[in-house]
Amino acid sequence: MLVARNLEQVQSNKRLSRLKVLGGILLFLIGAPISFLGNLTFLLVAYTAVVIGFVLFNSGLQGIAKWGRKVRNDQLVDQELRRLSDRYTLIHYPRIGNRTLDHVLVHETGLLVMTTKEVIGRVEVRGTKYRKPGQSTIGRFIGMGGPQLGQPPVENGLDRKALLETLAAEATERGWPTDVPADGLIVFVAPRLALSVDDHANPPAVKLTELLGWVQSHTRGMPIVLPNDVRQEMADFLIATGGAVSEGHIDPRGPVEAEATPATRRAARTRPTTPQQVINARTERERLARRRSTDAEATPSGKGRRRNATPEPAAEEHDLSPLVPASGMAKVKRRERQSR
Repeated sequence: MLVARNLEQVQSNKRLSRLKVLGGILLFLIGAPISFLGNLTFLLVAYTAVVIGFVLFNSGLQGIAKWGRKVRNDQLVDQELRRLSDRYTLIHYPRIGNRTLDHVLVHETGLLVMTTKEVIGRVEVRGTKYRKPGQSTIGRFIGMGGPQLGQPPVENGLDRKALLETLAAEATERGWPTDVPADGLIVFVAPRLALSVDDHANPPAVKLTELLGWVQSHTRGMPIVLPNDVRQEMADFLIATGGAVSEGHIDPRGPVEAEATPATRRAARTRPTTPQQVINARTERERLARRRSTDAEATPSGKGRRRNATPEPAAEEHDLSPLVPASGMAKVKRRERQSR
């Protein structure tokens, strides 16, 4: 699979999230003292500042939780789809129009726009309605700083609309087909999630562990609408327009690197970040430990060179003593001397 990523957008979202948190704290610190002045006008200004600060603060916390994670959503999606062939191009966070799309998969049977969500707990999908059952008002208020479900159908629909409008503006000039299907998909990346989806979900929803199977079943065997040259040209256009940088091919057998910069590549080689890297590192450590233990058994003490273990000389044959406790061995020997 070919991958492109807009890391500038990631860094921009990180900075914006920190500024929101800082702005929320400042508005709260400004509004709280004003509320004690007693004037009605000042009181309204103070309440307005506190409410806006509260919203900004929680929005910033949500952004920090999403963009400042050690393993981001785009890296998790890379990990799951890494076994796809190079007929698939995955573009992360392209800036299309006035929207930043989460993930766009360009393949020979069309386009797939994916929206990732980090919510935990329980989610039910019935048609176009996504909801978290059993969540109280107090629970929503307390969890405002964490990942929110939002309106996935609306968000994904606006992303697909922006993508199709951008491609339609270039299709006539470049000779691209105008009837390219653009499907939507909601991907829940949290492992602790109970997802219930009916057959009429629009757009469909899957857990991260089900993503590869869903993509394979919905793209293979379908009519080819984007030949190789058109598919690559369209992918290159979306990468350039969206501000992404191509990272080339992902090796399905190798570790997925965290970033595209050389410094972070070196860090990813020495410090596992994704679950698969942790498993690979643990397996390598166990293999090396077994190898060292084998070498230690085969190498004589004080020697640095490995030698083949020589069989010990056969011991002289002796009459086997009966299996008795050590405390009764003296009595057995005394009886043997008396019998002689």
